[in-house]
Amino acid sequence: METKSTSFKKLVEKARKNNFYIGEGNPLSNILIIGKECAIDNEGLDHEEKCDIVNEKNISNWEKLSIDSTITEIKERSDKNYTNEFYPLFPHFGQKFQQRRLNGDKGIDGTAPTWYFYQWLIDEINGSGKKSREDLLDFHLNSFHTELSQIPLQMSNDLPRELENYRRESIEKRTAFFEDPFFDHFPIVIVACGHYVRDYNINLEKIFKVKWDGNTINVGNKWINVHTSQNRVLIHTNQLSMISEELITQIAETVKKHQ
Repeated sequence: METKSTSFKKLVEKARKNNFYIGEGNPLSNILIIGKECAIDNEGLDHEEKCDIVNEKNISNWEKLSIDSTITEIKERSDKNYTNEFYPLFPHFGQKFQQRRLNGDKGIDGTAPTWYFYQWLIDEINGSGKKSREDLLDFHLNSFHTELSQIPLQMSNDLPRELENYRRESIEKRTAFFEDPFFDHFPIVIVACGHYVRDYNINLEKIFKVKWDGNTINVGNKWINVHTSQNRVLIHTNQLSMISEELITQIAETVKKHQ
């Protein structure tokens, strides 16, 4: 098998040819997180325009980077006012481990709920413990995250009903993206998209070469399904935006059990 770095370079080339959104975070890490879609709230743009902006920016930025040297450079930076060129490997550097409030000036250095829970989950899996409110996010260095659909939305239900086929087509096309050899390198996969898998008939077993154990683990009003292979564990669960500590703990413990 070719190296992960080589596989990723080829993935970027494939993304350019097919206009695929690639993702953010460290592509050389061991943890892959797949969400529903990118959040974007640009008013006055239609969905195709938003899609073009997000995808083109993401592809172009990855094309400019030397992954290994960039990771080294970012790890050496500790100043929260880091303002160099936007890196998809570590976007929005300087956000703190607290959920940003939409009104008022409290939590202005915080982050969105999904990233807050991504950070918490990655730290639990790695055994580093939950961060404090003043700690800076660093989950991008320890995971890579991308989306099932590349149609950007602030909220999943923001897509008008008459454009539903647009999202379905996007998810269907991205099946080829996820079947790329690059994704075979991740031993830990978290598919945090809730019922998108059912609603859009996504065959996780085929795409990621794993087998569901047939059981659903209920955690309060949330749940997880565990898929495994000889060298991989895949957790299918709810979107990680409004969840409990119990779900975080359950996912982390399940991952570590299979490593």
